[in-house]
Amino acid sequence: MPTQAPETESGGRSDLESHWQVVLIDDDDHTYDYITEMLMDVFGHPPELAYRMACEVNIIKRVIVHVSSKTEAEQGCHRICSYGPDPRLSRSQGSMSAHIEPVA
Repeated sequence: MPTQAPETESGGRSDLESHWQVVLIDDDDHTYDYITEMLMDVFGHPPELAYRMACEVNIIKRVIVHVSSKTEAEQGCHRICSYGPDPRLSRSQGSMSAHIEPVA
């Protein structure tokens, strides 16, 4: 018989089930500076962490940039997807792509 996650005092599932991750998807239309600044602005990441994430998304093509509740993850994803084009690149026509997924 499968076990269920423990109930919290508020009657909901445990915090582990409520964690969602925001995944930033790579493209060639945004600079490292744009990505770094966007992550600092959207999530408050320090410059060093934001830059490391920019490097990782360029190499691996995706990077987890934030973990939170589903509602907060959706808000962060929306902010990424509506951040706008990179003014440093004339070919940049819009924001970067991101999605959310439950933490495994």
